[in-house]
Amino acid sequence: MSVVGCGSNPANFCSSDFQGPRLTDVATINLEPRVFGLSLQFAQIGNVGAPQPLNCLGNAVTPKGKFVFGITGDRTIADINPANGSLCAGIWNRNTGNGVPDFSICNPTNKTGTVTVTANVDGASSNGVTLFVHPQVAKTTAFTESSCDPKNPSSNCCPQAIALQPTPVPIYTGTAS
Repeated sequence: MSVVGCGSNPANFCSSDFQGPRLTDVATINLEPRVFGLSLQFAQIGNVGAPQPLNCLGNAVTPKGKFVFGITGDRTIADINPANGSLCAGIWNRNTGNGVPDFSICNPTNKTGTVTVTANVDGASSNGVTLFVHPQVAKTTAFTESSCDPKNPSSNCCPQAIALQPTPVPIYTGTAS
């Protein structure tokens, strides 16, 4: 006696019922930097990290299509090349003509704010990465404990920072105490 079947293998699917997404399908996309986002000054060009497509088990897979990048928020704060994810803190040139390639000139709008960058492929979307757009940082100032007066707001002191000073840890010498 022989049994003829359709040849499906439950090991090829995310669930054991021969239905739903396959292990080769993109379920989610990891886009970095997840935690801190990106920061660009006016007219600066940048990129998010390479998108990492993952299946339902969290394993890397190869997408069938090409990634498409997008921005949510005010597109005059920042713009994106949908084909490669190149970011512009302003507005990209499009349809310039005269031999000037599209997405080659980042025109500043001098608008500060945030937008969210995402990547999409094969029906899956990535996490959002926050892009902060700001003027050029001209100066930074470091304050020491001695220059900080928590009772004087003009000293730009953070009372919580003083209260949370770390306790020195003894150096490990390899001997038990």
